[in-house]
Amino acid sequence: MSAVHEVVDGGDAPRHRSVLPDHPADAQHAHITEFDFDDDRNTVNYDALGARLFDLGYSAGAIHHSAGFDDAGVFRMYEVWASREHRARFVKETLQPLLAEGPADATHPFRPDREYGYELHTSFQ
Repeated sequence: MSAVHEVVDGGDAPRHRSVLPDHPADAQHAHITEFDFDDDRNTVNYDALGARLFDLGYSAGAIHHSAGFDDAGVFRMYEVWASREHRARFVKETLQPLLAEGPADATHPFRPDREYGYELHTSFQ
């Protein structure tokens, strides 16, 4: 069960609803994956894998996915999952089998340089 807390930023600011878990097992999980591309902004492998995942449809527990480059040439994917377990199941049952088939273009980075995740304390939309 999650408690819902409203945060008001004063004046005419919008009200944000934030879901805070009562139990850690209920916590949403954020996951970051980073690739050091430097000046090469070719996303051929990401795009090919993304198309295959799109064809498979919605992954249970997936809440948000975004990706892009920072100024230093790091391609970063940010995901939010309903729980750490949802992401682990997606990786084991869906992502790893697709990755095992190999990259669309082995001359471009396809193995992440860094991956890390954390339990979300709060989130709002």
